[in-house]
Amino acid sequence: MVEIFTDEILDEAGLKELRKARQKNNIRSFVGTAALMEHASREQEIKSITDTYINELKSSLESLSSNLGNSLKGQTGKKVKAAIKQQTSKIQSI
Repeated sequence: MVEIFTDEILDEAGLKELRKARQKNNIRSFVGTAALMEHASREQEIKSITDTYINELKSSLESLSSNLGNSLKGQTGKKVKAAIKQQTSKIQSI
């Protein structure tokens, strides 16, 4: 009879440990999911900011090229336009 009582206590203690382990895993899962969602949100925000910056930069370079095309003539104008065009194509490849 003493052995049965001891086994019941051990089983109960084992169940408590399993319950605690399950609760810890649930908490880790919840915290991990929240961290993953926050990371994805930040990543999307950075991508959006980067895309906006690149589009503004491309627009500025195109405007600069157009304005310089009207102002600069000859070889110098051609070299400047070529350099700006090269930079624009590098930005587009990003």
